[in-house]
Parts: sequence; C-alpha cells; structure tokens
Amino acid sequence: MGNIDVYRNINGTSTRIDSLLNGGTVGNNIIPIKIDVYPTTITITRKDTGVSKILSDSTYRGGYLHFGRKWSGGTFGNIVIS
Repeated sequence: MGNIDVYRNINGTSTRIDSLLNGGTVGNNIIPIKIDVYPTTITITRKDTGVSKILSDSTYRGGYLHFGRKWSGGTFGNIVIS
C-alpha cells in the first residue's frame, strides 16, 4: 500500500498539501503517474487505474518542480516535462 504526497516547502519547512492514495503495487511493478501543474491547482492521475485527485494550491508557480521520495524503495524514470 502506498500514496503520493504533495508538499510545499517554505524556508526549509515542508507542509503536506494533500495526498493521493494509489493502492500500492506488488514487487517491482511500474506505476505510471501524470502530474499536471496549473496556476491554481495540481492534478495527480494514476494512469493505469485512472484514479486522480485535484489539489488546490497556487504557491510558487513558475518556479522549480522537485520530485523526491521518502523511502528508498521507489525510483523515478522516463519523466517528460512539457
């Protein structure tokens, strides 16, 4: 079982905006995720199941986007920014 948490970091202090429960995975399966960042929202969609969530947040648009992980069990790959 797992989830995708979205945090906002201000001056070194991270605050969780919200979370998408993703239902987890077994073994080394790949979970395709789509993240859309707009001026007032962030939409996270798990592409294999269609589960999605819209998070309301308008802080720091036009800045930097950072991907991170809490546990060493996951990695990122094939990231496309458009």
